[in-house]
This record gives sequence, structure tokens and C-alpha cells, in this order.
Amino acid sequence: MSRVQKFRSHEERSAARRKWMGVPPGMTEDLAAEFMRRLTAGETLRRITSGNKRCGPALVTPQRFKKHCELHPAWAIEARRLAKINEKAADALKSPKLYKLCCKHGHSLDLRYTYHRYGYICRGCRGCDRRRNAAAGILEPGQIEKASAALRNGATINQIIHGRPPGSGNYYDRTLILIHPSVFYRYRRANPEFNQFVLDTIETRVCRRNPISAVASGTFRYEWDPADAHVIPGLIPDGFPGKDDVVQSIFVELIEGRLDRGQLKQHIRWFLKDYDRQHPGKFAKFGNSPLVSLDEAMFDDGHGTRGDYVTRSLWD
Repeated sequence: MSRVQKFRSHEERSAARRKWMGVPPGMTEDLAAEFMRRLTAGETLRRITSGNKRCGPALVTPQRFKKHCELHPAWAIEARRLAKINEKAADALKSPKLYKLCCKHGHSLDLRYTYHRYGYICRGCRGCDRRRNAAAGILEPGQIEKASAALRNGATINQIIHGRPPGSGNYYDRTLILIHPSVFYRYRRANPEFNQFVLDTIETRVCRRNPISAVASGTFRYEWDPADAHVIPGLIPDGFPGKDDVVQSIFVELIEGRLDRGQLKQHIRWFLKDYDRQHPGKFAKFGNSPLVSLDEAMFDDGHGTRGDYVTRSLWD
């Protein structure tokens, strides 16, 4: 501990001692009423009289509470009764059986979700997530207008909420953040019109990045060549799942005059990206087998999921 920290801690202790100098033993009427109010609200004696980082500042010391109980027996009977009830309720939250049913804040875990972290299976409480998301960030005046203008000008969502420009990799620029992520997504859920605006801007930006869609129909003239039936499919990888659909899209663009035959090799990647965007997650990139959900039940007459089978059955 540095000298400055020691001096501050000494000053804080001195200020706490001076606060109670000349005060009669026990608690004043206002402190006693506040103490009883917190007990009625369900707080324990340790939380009210501890004064640490976890429980917050102490209202009074345990010695003053005991002295006040000696001076006011009727008040002490009610206070100790409430304290015992609150202590039992706090101990019940530590029960292993209740831990399986409730989170540490008492929310039911019937709608919980599980995830893996550091090799352990952890449970998440959706009630706590909703509470944290509702309390995270405050919508300041002008934030939605600035975010809307940035999206309209071609900015990505990652840029306005995380500060990561397109194509920057893992580089972050905090000066580009215009709105807190929780505020942004909460506003989207509460305002369907703004959510539709965000979806439209994303679609417009994707189309704008594709140079083929920006070309007017009839710009080029296409003449049928029998060799195209073999040359165009040869430009697409054999393992690509939507090869036939991409070939059909290329012929449509050629016939409509938006694409020239000499630009096929240059623009073939745009067709592949467009297909992946329209068919997300349909096929695995490492094979032709369809993707399956780990939360799906393995058998009709059981409750075991595919994730449980993969993670447990191999070791049981």
C-alpha cells in the first residue's frame, strides 16, 4: 500500500470516528426507522452492518445495533425476528437444491441456457440478462439520429456500436462508437420501424457492394456460345453446394446485359457471396452434409439432446 493510500484510509477512518463523536449510545430515531425499513425489505444484519465492498457502506456498527436493542427491548424483538427470517431466506439461496432451480438473484432457471467456459458447463439466467440489458446504457438525445445517418451513409453496425470499421480486422477505434450496443438493440426491439430501417440499409449496402447489380440492364450484349455451358460451370468450385443456382444467376445477368463475358473471372466471387448470403448455414463449409442443431432431441421418446450425446456419451 502506498503512502497516499495509507493517508486516505487513515483520513477515512478518522472521518468515520468524528461522525459519531458526541452521539448518544444506540441509534437515533431516523437511523432506527431506516434500519427497520431495510429489515422489512429483506436485507440481512450482515448487509446492513458490514460496511464492505460487496454489501456497501454500513448504516451503523454491530455494537451500536446491540446497544440500541438493550435500550429499546420492544424494538429489538421485532428487529431480531425480521433478521432471523431474512437470514433463513439468504441461507436458502445457498442451498445446492435451490441452486439447481434458481439463480443467485432468485430467478427461475426453467428457461435457462447453457454454455461452455474454461472446460465447464455454465448456466445463464435469461431474467438476469434482461435486467442487465435494461440497465445497460442510457439513450442520450441525438444518438439515434447520428446512428441512422451513419447507417444511411454506408456504415456498418459493428462500426457504430463497437468502433470496428469494415475490413479493419481486429482493429477498434473508440471514436467511431455512436451508441451503446445494448441501447441500440433495445431500441430496435421496441421500435419496429427503426428495425426495418436497419434491415433495409443492410440490404442496400450489400447490393451497393455488388458491382453487377449497379449496372443498368442492356449495357452489354450477349451472344450464345455453346462453350459457355462448360466454361461457366468450370469457374465455380466443384464442392460449392449451390453450383447450379450460381450458374443460372450468371446466365440471367449475361442475357439481361448487366455482365460481359470478359468479366466472368473478375466477378465470379460476387455470385458466390450472394448465394451464401441468401442461404446462410444451410450446408457446412467442410462438406455436403446439412448442419444440425445441438439442442435437437436425439430420439422421439427421450429428452436427451444431440449436444448431451456428443459431450457426455463419449466419456460415460
